[in-house]
Amino acid sequence: MGQNLTTTQVKKKRIDLDGISFHLSNILESSSVIGLSVVLCIYIILKDKQLLKLTAICLTVAVFAVIAKPYIFQASLAKYIWYPAWMVLAYGQMVIVYLIMKRHPRLTSTCKTIIVALLIEIWISLARFIERHFFETSITKALYAIGIPSVAAVIIFALLLPAISACTQWLYYKYQNRKKRDNANINDCNRAHSSAS
Repeated sequence: MGQNLTTTQVKKKRIDLDGISFHLSNILESSSVIGLSVVLCIYIILKDKQLLKLTAICLTVAVFAVIAKPYIFQASLAKYIWYPAWMVLAYGQMVIVYLIMKRHPRLTSTCKTIIVALLIEIWISLARFIERHFFETSITKALYAIGIPSVAAVIIFALLLPAISACTQWLYYKYQNRKKRDNANINDCNRAHSSAS
């Protein structure tokens, strides 16, 4: 039969794959960093300096969060500073994204999406903090566990959307140019055929 694990044992559950051991929660943080790194590489290739700067800032915050997490978790007051620390980090990122939006109006829709996602992250963290310390319940625990990684996914998607849009526009123009060239070839063939007759 299976063994019954307590909540603390489940939280400390580790995955062991060929000697590589890591916590389950690290998977989501690394996927966020990996996703942002891929987006950063795309904008390096596309040579879009404005989106490159915005993605680099989001990647820097994600890397900082992964590095800072163990230190915040091991602090003696971790119970009280965990959620406020992430709220402050999200607020700082939101301010920087807002400043980029004001400086580069072309990025307004992308920046607004990121700002709304960060506001949602702050609200989820605030709700979890208030619930945990003042009401001592676990109603928002599942919302926090699903909501925070979802916010990271929304940010990655918002940063990736302009690249997807640029690629589809490029493909559309290639298709239109090929269609015009094919029509021109058909017209040339028709003229040649009619003049030969």
